[in-house]
Amino acid sequence: MWKLKFAEGGNPWLISVNNHVGRQIWEFDPNLGSPEELLEIEKARRYFSDNRFRKKHSSDLLMRLQFSMENPVHVALPQVKVDEADSITEGMVSSTLRRAINFHSSLQAHDGHWPGDYGGPMFLMPGLNEDGGWGLHIEGPSTMFGTVLTYVTLRLLGEGANDGQGAMERGRDWILTHGGATAITSWGKMWLSVLGVFEWSGNNPLPPEIWLLPYMLPFHPGRMWCHCRMVYLPMSYLYGKRFVGPITPTVLSLRKELYTIPYHEIDWNQARNECAKEDLYYPHPLVQDILWASLHKVVEPILMNWPGKKLREKALQTAIQHIHYEDENTRYICIGPVNKGYNGSQLWDTAFAVQAIISTNLAEEYGPTLRKANEYIRNTQVREDCPGDLNFWYRHISKGAWPFSTADHGWPISDCTAEGLKASLLLSKIPSEIVGEPLEAKRLYDAVNVILSLQNSSIGSAEDIKCSKPN
Repeated sequence: MWKLKFAEGGNPWLISVNNHVGRQIWEFDPNLGSPEELLEIEKARRYFSDNRFRKKHSSDLLMRLQFSMENPVHVALPQVKVDEADSITEGMVSSTLRRAINFHSSLQAHDGHWPGDYGGPMFLMPGLNEDGGWGLHIEGPSTMFGTVLTYVTLRLLGEGANDGQGAMERGRDWILTHGGATAITSWGKMWLSVLGVFEWSGNNPLPPEIWLLPYMLPFHPGRMWCHCRMVYLPMSYLYGKRFVGPITPTVLSLRKELYTIPYHEIDWNQARNECAKEDLYYPHPLVQDILWASLHKVVEPILMNWPGKKLREKALQTAIQHIHYEDENTRYICIGPVNKGYNGSQLWDTAFAVQAIISTNLAEEYGPTLRKANEYIRNTQVREDCPGDLNFWYRHISKGAWPFSTADHGWPISDCTAEGLKASLLLSKIPSEIVGEPLEAKRLYDAVNVILSLQNSSIGSAEDIKCSKPN
């Protein structure tokens, strides 16, 4: 039986700045669960399987079953049903709000956050479509990117090319009838190349040398949006190394399964710019194709051989240096699911839950719930800036900010900081014997400092606010 555990480490490889507060880990225990509980879990699995095309999200069914046993709702309030002709009274509203908060409180973890399946985008939780493919989002149509990467992932996890249920065959048929894996998008081409089922010559260049350019240039990666930059960073390193994993029997089999013609006959130069119509948001402009062709045919051969190879080695050293910095300063969680992992929306959900409960004017009745949430918000605020010269690492101040999920993630986010600050201020107006001690004034000032530092320089007056434009 699977059990969701919270705020636990127990592993020397797991590093934390706050004793793992907010961390969610599924752990399997074959000896856990009574026959009645295991029967309920089997019912939940069947329900999800039977409705997977209509209701693709998991609905947190396993987690809710666990919480129903661990946090039973002590006060079972009757449901208020209102006909269109009925007038809605204050008592009916209060009863409905109490029923909702009772239920929501039963889903709160002991460390104060509200766990949940942070799913939807394919990078987090792919959903199967009725046509046999997978989309970029569980609500979206099938794409070559989603279908190929999910199919390959299932094969690596041990699924056979013919699984006996037809699911793998249908996925493969979708890929082949839509042109084969040469039509996957650029990110897909890159990951397939790392695996060894796509040639690096079929990729448009991702040169790591761009990290060596002067920061004053408008297209320097340090000026990119942080998510874009942190995705491009490891991709440029892998491209520069032309890294390929072990060529296993599964890899060799995938080379046969994913393409409409034999692997050795594929025109990889043509594949560089192929893209399935289901994945194509905007056609490449001619100037972009010319730039990529020039880099591919002229620049890359120079950088792959002496003396240009010396510059490539320096660029790779710079890239891996920034990769290690990102790993170490996010406890190896990294900024998001595309470049590494990510770990949820804990702070975001908790801050809004606090604001919602307080807005009902029933806060004093739900002191235990708010007290735990107050502790979570307190424990999740980022307490220190990242080490070193922030300009060199293309980072911004983070002391006083709140991240999207946990303090271990650590990236400062403007709207999360604003919502965390707002929730903290609202909690500070409630007596401390009910919700716990308020956040110290200095930490509130630190949060305001981060918010103001992120303000766009075109908003406000220089006489009123000293704005600091982030890197």
